Amino acid sequence: MHQGTRSILSFPWVISLFGVTQLANILGTHDPNQSVGKVVATFGAITRATEAQFEDVLQSTFQISDRLQRGYGGRAV
Repeated sequence: MHQGTRSILSFPWVISLFGVTQLANILGTHDPNQSVGKVVATFGAITRATEAQFEDVLQSTFQISDRLQRGYGGRAV
């Protein structure tokens, strides 16, 4: 139980540090294409790892909503 509580309490902290790291990746290089590519690859890996934790119904819901979001390209409909 202690390990589970520790993991749950560590999550917000690690997400905060992740955000800082990605911001540093974007701002910290002279080649914007390289930094954006690294950030996109990192977020893609985290998305895939998170999606792998979903049960069937939630995974299907995520996939449908993700396809809709990508299909609209972020434009207001």
